[in-house]
Amino acid sequence: MKIILLNSLLLSLSISVFAQLTPTPTPTNSTTVSTSSSKNSNYVHSVSNSDEKGNGNLSISISETDNSYKFRANFPSKNNAALKELLLNNFGKENLEKNDDEWEWSLASKGDEIYSIEISSGKLRMKLDKEQAANNLIQKFIKTGEDVKQLLSGEEDNQTKSLERRAEHLLREAEQMQREAERLEKREGQDSQQKEVKALKLKAQNLQQKVDSLQQELKKLKES
Repeated sequence: MKIILLNSLLLSLSISVFAQLTPTPTPTNSTTVSTSSSKNSNYVHSVSNSDEKGNGNLSISISETDNSYKFRANFPSKNNAALKELLLNNFGKENLEKNDDEWEWSLASKGDEIYSIEISSGKLRMKLDKEQAANNLIQKFIKTGEDVKQLLSGEEDNQTKSLERRAEHLLREAEQMQREAERLEKREGQDSQQKEVKALKLKAQNLQQKVDSLQQELKKLKES
């Protein structure tokens, strides 16, 4: 009887320890970039992150050769509106056909397809024939692919938010120094105080210049 009780206790302890040590699944994020000679290159980015907020999974695949450019992405459907706006800004309405939630841009010459762009809920496909396309169209396609990649992976948001936080912090420091300088000016003038006022004003001006510089960077980032 004692042996049976001892075995039962050991089994319960083993189950408890195993449950504590078993890791909880976490989102996986992997990126692979491979390049070869000439202009051939491949880029693959995937994030597995299905949660209650509907973030879902993200996968991006870019393949470029001397003759073609291909972009494939599966993404959370919450990004549909932003992606459609981006594509509409870059390619306009001239070669666009809409069928409910599905949008398609296509261009052909003498029966040969030059490019096609298809976007539906959570899915984007872009394909370009470099041999048929003009150089400016090739550059536009590649730039659009980079813009889409940044939008979906959050790289642009992270960079923008970081600059915005930095600018706000510097602006608060500059305003604080300016207020301190004004406070000292109201007191009876002394040489030491006058020097301190000048120093504070100079620091405030320098900080304001940094804020202006960061705001210019933000403007360029949002316009690019």
